[in-house]
Amino acid sequence: MKFDVIIGDPPHQPSDGGNDASAMPTYQKFVEQAKKLDLRPFVMVVPSRWFFGGRGLGAHRSGMPHDRCIRKLVGYGEAGERLPDADLSGGVSYLLWERDYDGDRAVVNMSHGKGNERQRNLGREHG
Repeated sequence: MKFDVIIGDPPHQPSDGGNDASAMPTYQKFVEQAKKLDLRPFVMVVPSRWFFGGRGLGAHRSGMPHDRCIRKLVGYGEAGERLPDADLSGGVSYLLWERDYDGDRAVVNMSHGKGNERQRNLGREHG
């Protein structure tokens, strides 16, 4: 099976029978797998919890600033602003990843329908 592009909202975490906050996240595995599929672009919608690490997200979080293929990263501090039925503490974000892109990324912080966009050279800023 061949894919040219992926646009996804992967499962955020499986139920572990307890409080949803106690479940280990899985969405980062979908992002990493999509990178391996030799796609030109993909877009993923994920909880913004990865910005903070923890719960098995350490490797994902530490690798993201060095990924020069991320063209755009958009974050919503309040998930309900984009996903009205979602209960995602910490907000929601989406990223546009392009295999052949190697440059600064647009980072957009959204709040109340307005975005604050800036170009960031994250790969070089973090070593």
